[in-house]
Amino acid sequence: MYIKELGRDTTVPAWEPRDGISDKYQYGAVVTYNGKYFLDVLYGMQNTWEPESPGVDERYWKEIAKEEAEAIISESTDTNDKLWI
Repeated sequence: MYIKELGRDTTVPAWEPRDGISDKYQYGAVVTYNGKYFLDVLYGMQNTWEPESPGVDERYWKEIAKEEAEAIISESTDTNDKLWI
């Protein structure tokens, strides 16, 4: 038996308006919007605000570097990167 390393998908999803069902934008979520990368920093509630909208500041979405966004995505999939064979 051995471990096979699987490729990690570090694609950062694009921000989408709330669909009324999903709770995908919880604290720590990462998205792209207008070619920039954002981290959801709204703790304890569903973030339904659009990044860069009037009145939406770093209390809701914090702009981060692409590398930081990809690292966060990679960490969130870290448990699925190995396959026992």
